Amino acid sequence: MFYSVDLGTVNAMGLSIFRWEICLVFLFAFSSVALGQTKFETPFFQKVTGDWIGDGELVNVNGEITVIHEEWSGKETEDGTYLVSGSRLMGEENQEFRWEYTFNPTLDFYECEYWHSGMDESMRFEVSLTADSAELRAPLGDPGSELKIRNDLVDDGIEGHITLTDANGQEIVTGLVTHHKVN
Repeated sequence: MFYSVDLGTVNAMGLSIFRWEICLVFLFAFSSVALGQTKFETPFFQKVTGDWIGDGELVNVNGEITVIHEEWSGKETEDGTYLVSGSRLMGEENQEFRWEYTFNPTLDFYECEYWHSGMDESMRFEVSLTADSAELRAPLGDPGSELKIRNDLVDDGIEGHITLTDANGQEIVTGLVTHHKVN
């Protein structure tokens, strides 16, 4: 059976459907802003807002330990991002750092940009978020190598689990930093 279709009608219908899709995307993308809500009013971001102190260590494959001490604060900004910024002593190196979280409403996911004072360029992380954890992943130089950070909310604070893998998927650095709220 053959059907005859008028291409002008199909194009007109396609354009009409396309216009509705665009309208719906904008409606969903801006509805939370119009209602005075943001994507950072989630249980995870609400719990990490405030001032924190963290202590822990990283261990490489040779068993060498790097001690870490951090002092930071988390807050939603007027620009509509969530900012974690502070300072850390990592081994003998002092660093200023910032993690800036953004929400992409079109794709419905979070991203994070990380920078510290020893870096020339920032790193981008994809973020998986639940009510009580955030997992951040960033590819590194070699294909297959990755930096993964999982922050779990626990009764008295945050446990930050750090894993650095090489191109073969082998863990070359692991660590745990425990954070406690100070206010």
